[in-house]
Amino acid sequence: MKILNIAMNAPFTEGDSYHDNLLPEYQQKLGHSVTVLTGIVTRNSNGEKVKTFPCDKIMSNGVRLIRIRPFNKVFPIIGYNPHISRIINKIKPDLIFIHGLCCLTPIQAIRYKRNHPATILVADNHQDKNIFNFNKFPFSSLLRIWKSGWKRWSKHFNHIYGTTSWRRDFAIDYYGIPREKTDVLLLGVDADNLSVDVDRVRSEIRHELHIEDNEFVFIHGGKMDTGKKSLKVIQSFSELSNPNARLILFGSVGSDIKLHFDQLVTKDSRIRYLNYIESKLIHKYFYASDFALFPGQHSVLWEEAIGCGLPGLFKSYGNEDHTNICGNSISMSPDADVNDIYDIINNILNSKELYSEMKENALKASRHLSYYEIAKKSIEA
Repeated sequence: MKILNIAMNAPFTEGDSYHDNLLPEYQQKLGHSVTVLTGIVTRNSNGEKVKTFPCDKIMSNGVRLIRIRPFNKVFPIIGYNPHISRIINKIKPDLIFIHGLCCLTPIQAIRYKRNHPATILVADNHQDKNIFNFNKFPFSSLLRIWKSGWKRWSKHFNHIYGTTSWRRDFAIDYYGIPREKTDVLLLGVDADNLSVDVDRVRSEIRHELHIEDNEFVFIHGGKMDTGKKSLKVIQSFSELSNPNARLILFGSVGSDIKLHFDQLVTKDSRIRYLNYIESKLIHKYFYASDFALFPGQHSVLWEEAIGCGLPGLFKSYGNEDHTNICGNSISMSPDADVNDIYDIINNILNSKELYSEMKENALKASRHLSYYEIAKKSIEA
């Protein structure tokens, strides 16, 4: 089957481990002929947005990459590029997957489908209330355009996915997409990048960090700041009296918490702060840990931790928390404070039966977060 992924809403960087990269790669691994169509914006080694050149090439993972220039300065703002129609007609895809709802690309996909009625159309939504700026111009005006469009376009689509349950709800509530058209297509873990010998990796990382086999390791990281409740994680851990408890911290530290962060980390010798960890190596530190702590805003690290078979604590976003697949995690209220986090991690430390059950369930849950499974679901229509 020929699959065309259209990813015009965000920079596309070759070799990254984001959804727009991994989903096409695993669709290709399932035996399909896959193309990614995107713009000329990418990110450099510092994560900054930069422009590159148009191209039509095969990437190292076997996926075809086509980059096109914006037609003018206005069209990229409204999410439209007239060159897309030409490329769709040239490729003749069996399935068109549009990444992101804030664009006018569905018009071109629907036009193609009218002449090729067997074509499957799907899209996904990465937005939610926390990351969409409703009041900033021009998004405040554009939202009304896209919302009006999707009320008409959705009838032509087989599925419109949210990358989390609350992002599916966002698509329903803010774009007016019928619930029966929606589903959840989770972010996941790059299964082929994971280490095969988990026990060996766990032992190596623990040796590197001077952590003994009998010590229980919590882990928290990413872009640590107030929104991620990073200080509350550290404060709740520091209240534990158990000398065999350890906390691994990694990633960047926001200026809003830097001073208190340094004070807390310096004060507790059981804490290991590792600074930046290369994304392809993060799974090794999850393997070396026993329990993930993510009581704040969502991060792609949530799904990676679950995909590595790690039980954890995650912020609740509603009635259908996708993190709790089969009893592998604990959902925490958005209003949780230090005492709430402490009560949970103290209970985990002192209840071997509870932890053993969660760990067993976490290993089962990990299979659902493999991009092989996610890629299969993406083409189920």
